[in-house]
Amino acid sequence: MFWSLGDVDYGAIFGWSLALIIALGALGLGIMYFRQRLVSGDEPTNKAGFTLADLRELHRKGQMSDDEFAKAKAQLVSVLKKPAQSQSPGAMGDSRLRGGDGAGDGSADPRR
Repeated sequence: MFWSLGDVDYGAIFGWSLALIIALGALGLGIMYFRQRLVSGDEPTNKAGFTLADLRELHRKGQMSDDEFAKAKAQLVSVLKKPAQSQSPGAMGDSRLRGGDGAGDGSADPRR
């Protein structure tokens, strides 16, 4: 017979089984951690450093002139629009979603 139950070291089997379970658990936790980091990296962030509410507060307190507020607001809006435009269906060139030829101006529509 291939196995002989009389000389089996159950302590070693238990120890290696426990080590394997711990290693697989650690591997699973590591995979979950890195997947979460990859997904969270796709979230848009405010790269401008200020929110519109912050700019309004500075303007209201008199720490910004009307011209400075207008320039800062325009810059903030342009920074925030860039990620939104890259995620919109129209920016990806999918003409099926717009109903046109992909040019977006409706030039291929014979009714126009």
